[in-house]
Amino acid sequence: MPRELQAAALNTGAIRVTLPISVAYDLDKFQTALRNIAHQTGHNTCTSGVDITFLTAREYVVDPASLEVTIAGAGAQF
Repeated sequence: MPRELQAAALNTGAIRVTLPISVAYDLDKFQTALRNIAHQTGHNTCTSGVDITFLTAREYVVDPASLEVTIAGAGAQF
């Protein structure tokens, strides 16, 4: 994932980030996520040079075996 984010920032200048509500509305978690995005895009001190669109997760998937709910398309744990 870090390479994809870096490629997106370098190639198009735009990044789309989908956040779960638990991160979007928690300032400490949001700042940590933003810091991680900055590091992954090569901007260690700020993201002012990166075009980032933040979306809140609105699509979920239910695992039929465990009934666990996850964000659709999420490859990482939140």
